[in-house]
Amino acid sequence: MNDEENFLDQFLNDDEEPGIHFHFMNLSSEDGDDTIDEALDIPNFKATQEEFIKSPLFKKVISIYKIAETIAENLDEQADSLNMRTIFLQSAGTIFGKLMGINAEKYFSWKMELATVVKNASKELASAAFICSSQKFADPEYLALMVEEIEDFRKLFNDWIKTFDPTIDMRDEWAIGYHHQSPREPSGNL
Repeated sequence: MNDEENFLDQFLNDDEEPGIHFHFMNLSSEDGDDTIDEALDIPNFKATQEEFIKSPLFKKVISIYKIAETIAENLDEQADSLNMRTIFLQSAGTIFGKLMGINAEKYFSWKMELATVVKNASKELASAAFICSSQKFADPEYLALMVEEIEDFRKLFNDWIKTFDPTIDMRDEWAIGYHHQSPREPSGNL
């Protein structure tokens, strides 16, 4: 088992079996008619997530997380006073988690809301790398690699979000990301 597979096992699994597993439970409604799994289309969700983890975008996120973890583990003490360790780990974790959420999400607006969180966390991670580089808090090669990986991720991410279908959407009464009208336009049906 190579380092990437070992990392994925440790990061994603809480059992002793090798490979990536998603943990689901079956939940039933009170009357027992329909299961929540059926309502949420869990079999399709599992297949979609399992396919996604084979994508270059997912692999890039794993790379970013591993680099962030390495940088965080090796930051000098002065960086701790600026919470740099926390920023690296939280930002990388946010990117990973929200990316998986986007992949599972059905509605365009909701996907784009999560995409905005990914964008912001990516920018925060790059900013942390620049700060650490300018202050010489960490190995400049790892920091440069982080910035390079984020740029590669950005390109893959942009290509990926262009595949989202804007016709599959739902109003949520917030008018944020709702693509069919601006907040000032009258309500439309979707």
